[in-house]
Amino acid sequence: MNYEPDEYELLGSKQTSEIKSIFEQYPWEEQVAKHLELVESHAFPSLNLEQGNRELVISGYISDRFSIQFLYKNFINKSKLVYDLTNDEVLDLIEKFSLESTIDFLRNLNKFKTIETTFLQKVFGAFGRGKKKIHSTNGRNDESKYEFSTKRLIYMFGWSLLYLLMPLAIDIMVGNKFNLSVFLILQGFCFLLALPGIIISINHFKRNGKLKLHFQKGENRFITIIGDKKQLFDKKDIVKVFRYVSNSNNSPWNGYEYSVLQFNNGVELWLSNILIKSEDLDKHISFVDMELKKQWIPMLKYTVVNRVDGPTSHN
Repeated sequence: MNYEPDEYELLGSKQTSEIKSIFEQYPWEEQVAKHLELVESHAFPSLNLEQGNRELVISGYISDRFSIQFLYKNFINKSKLVYDLTNDEVLDLIEKFSLESTIDFLRNLNKFKTIETTFLQKVFGAFGRGKKKIHSTNGRNDESKYEFSTKRLIYMFGWSLLYLLMPLAIDIMVGNKFNLSVFLILQGFCFLLALPGIIISINHFKRNGKLKLHFQKGENRFITIIGDKKQLFDKKDIVKVFRYVSNSNNSPWNGYEYSVLQFNNGVELWLSNILIKSEDLDKHISFVDMELKKQWIPMLKYTVVNRVDGPTSHN
């Protein structure tokens, strides 16, 4: 069990009934309240269960609402994130975690709001969950700075690039036996598969490529910087966050997503996960109501938009 701030307790082997009792007696409301005070540098309070090569992480993020991360190994490390569960739903999953196979348990998780990790992220996960290094931050210990980097863009674009190079690789493997027509047809097909990833990469770079974010520990306000222009925002003015993810789970561009921060004065701030990954953004503004939406191609329309007619509807 993980508490705030930076405290944990190892409970050892437990029966399912004991785990359910521990979950119900855990001071979720108190610990979540502490988390909201210390959100700049601390993780959500959680209960971690392990069985064989599987792990279930239950986190409280708001009063009586929970999220779950299910980690399992099937050749390479995989994970599934599930959001917005009730107390009873979590108790049911605790029961099923010890009884059901991984496949059956995943079927149960599919009933809830989920965000899948991409295949490329899973491959990196097999080597120490390296994707966290891609989204590194810099600055002093009391400051978090985020900016668009070429390394992160190449990392996200890499799978689309593999599709573009696939015809050439296949041609070499078969001993250059393709005639020009077959090669061009295959190249055209692979280009169509990679095209959305190319479009999203250009779009995210165009909208957020020059944007920088500065969060200060213990401060409600944060700063956006574009060139010489600085803009100050207050977290308490955020009324809602819309998280847009791709609904094409196995596509080369599945890892792209973005968040729209909607403020009470109608201003909207659009943030690519290449600029700041969603998990990092959630740490800074976890107290805000978040709505998950899916798009086939999650493209940004704006960077900062100032609306005089009030917040827009995100359908």
